[in-house]
Amino acid sequence: MKLKVISIGQLKNNPILEIQKDYESRILNLSKSVGIKSLEIKELPISKKSSIKERQKEEAKIISQHIKQNNLNVFLDGKGENINSVGVSQIISKSSFDGKDLVFFIGGPDGFDEKIIKVENKIISFGKVTWPHKLIRIMLLEQLYRGITILNNHPYHRN
Repeated sequence: MKLKVISIGQLKNNPILEIQKDYESRILNLSKSVGIKSLEIKELPISKKSSIKERQKEEAKIISQHIKQNNLNVFLDGKGENINSVGVSQIISKSSFDGKDLVFFIGGPDGFDEKIIKVENKIISFGKVTWPHKLIRIMLLEQLYRGITILNNHPYHRN
């Protein structure tokens, strides 16, 4: 299975990018044991349209190019199911067991267009607070790493 993170917005060259690289390396070091063959992080452009609806619509068009029905598509959205680290590990396990690529989508600053979020397989949330997009990507990568360590009975995760 391939693991992908598709995100609206770019990290550019800053300390957060270094943290991302660290988690990418950690994930790749343990991933083969849970059936992950590769990790891809794709940055998509933020819309410059003037209204929220126009921006969401334009970003939805870009995101839709990466949605495949045979993947397990997971959208990170404040309206999604609030899950914990074990829940993340279960998503990874299910995708691997089903032989599907696992794709996580992080929307732009205005969130997802309602039409695109309807085509997802799952919507998850990291809580009710609003997180900066730069941080949510790092939080997702940390949770993916943690989920893999849970599946490997690695001591990184403690109950």
